[in-house]
Amino acid sequence: MKNHELPLFPPAAATPRRPRPRKRLPGPRSGSRPRRRILWLCLRLPDLPFEAVAGTWRDAHEPCLVVTGEGAATRVIGCNQAALTAGVRPRMRLSDALARVHAPILQRRNPDRERASLENVAQMAEGFSSLVSLAPPAAVLLEIGGSLSLFGGIAALRRRLETQVAAAGHLPVMAIAPTPLAAEWLARAGDSRPVTDTTLLAGRLGELSPDCLAPDPGTARTLAGIGVRRLADVMRLPRDGLGRRFGAAFVRSLDRALGRVPDPRPGWRGALSFEESLELPAETGDRERIMAGLEPLLESAVSFLRRHDSTTDELRLYCRHHGGEETPIRLGLAGNYRHPDHLARLFRVRLERVALTRAVRALRLVSGPLRAYRGRSVALFREADSGEEVEALFESLHARLGPDAVHTLATCADHRPERAWRLAGSDVTEPEGGRADRPCWLLETPRMLEEGGGIPGDMTLLAGPERIETGWWEGADVARDYYRARSRAGRELWIFRDRRAGVWYLHGLFA
Repeated sequence: MKNHELPLFPPAAATPRRPRPRKRLPGPRSGSRPRRRILWLCLRLPDLPFEAVAGTWRDAHEPCLVVTGEGAATRVIGCNQAALTAGVRPRMRLSDALARVHAPILQRRNPDRERASLENVAQMAEGFSSLVSLAPPAAVLLEIGGSLSLFGGIAALRRRLETQVAAAGHLPVMAIAPTPLAAEWLARAGDSRPVTDTTLLAGRLGELSPDCLAPDPGTARTLAGIGVRRLADVMRLPRDGLGRRFGAAFVRSLDRALGRVPDPRPGWRGALSFEESLELPAETGDRERIMAGLEPLLESAVSFLRRHDSTTDELRLYCRHHGGEETPIRLGLAGNYRHPDHLARLFRVRLERVALTRAVRALRLVSGPLRAYRGRSVALFREADSGEEVEALFESLHARLGPDAVHTLATCADHRPERAWRLAGSDVTEPEGGRADRPCWLLETPRMLEEGGGIPGDMTLLAGPERIETGWWEGADVARDYYRARSRAGRELWIFRDRRAGVWYLHGLFA
């Protein structure tokens, strides 16, 4: 039998080798904010030439046409629904339009008013985005990626913005895309379906007609001549050939729209005061019709103040007459009121005191300088919140009696009691100084009590002295020691001793 020797240390069993874990890229650190997406909303006003000058003729039964050009080249650039029903179309010759409608209302195109209306819409857009950019002649761009959570999503933001723009008399077309130029092209095509992903942008833009690029007529004819019907056909063409035939700017615009190259847009900031005009449907001297035209202006003014978190000390209404002359109506404001109904009541009172000798054809509302809005916390009990009633009363008296009939009291930074206060208007918001231990009732001229160096015998000193020695630099030097005293009849008085003459005077009475 063969002996088998066992080893002293048996060989270790071979263990399978574990694969080395792959290195992973570090994720975002805890607490870091995810990068927000960039989304641009284009708000286009296709009927802006008509909306800027037609005013209340939009819904009129009579045909209204907005024209541009001279002589035989005059064309219709906008019209109301009555003219559309009769067969008039934009870009139609005026002679052809007159063959379809009889005696229409003609308005000349006004580029200045179009620019003012576009800037007014941009001011509304400032309430929805911190980056607003003008895209003349008829569009406004705003970056809404950072505003979606505030307004509750794309649908809610669009609904609120459309409501405000429609209240200003415009019918907007909105489009949303990751790049501003793509949003412009979609809005020009009337495609309001939002595009939120850059990877889907090429497919959506490829469905559009090349007319959405707004090329010059020569470029449009050339594209149609080579069989281009959609932007997808343009994207399939060689870039070098596109650049040679249509120019480098044409190729660069495609890259900007698709997000391949940056497309920075200049930010726009509105004016620091409100100003807006409104043409009345007809000349009138009726105050109720004037108030009906003023109400939309007050709505716009209040929206402007709320967007800037501000208020103002005055509103000025200018009633324009035939020939360009204007009748000014000033309304001073004491409080922080930003309610259109309250402002309308005040203007109604002011109109009652103004004699309008001529008919009014247009209104212009202008605000004073803006100041910070001072909000109030809502009181637990309604009766405790009386500040608004006081301000409303002051403004009503101010509107009814005029700016020179109602005043407030304000303190001045002067130690002399007779010079430590002044009459003020509604512009005083905070006191400049003052002491709570002084009486509110001062004599117009201090009254001498008695001569000599002693205190009057029928008075008892309660507090003091308060020494005042000032005014030497302006020739009105005073050196007084003021005391609070009680007379024998029990009245509390404010007296002082002239330290130079040694004479006692009565200067005020405590309630």
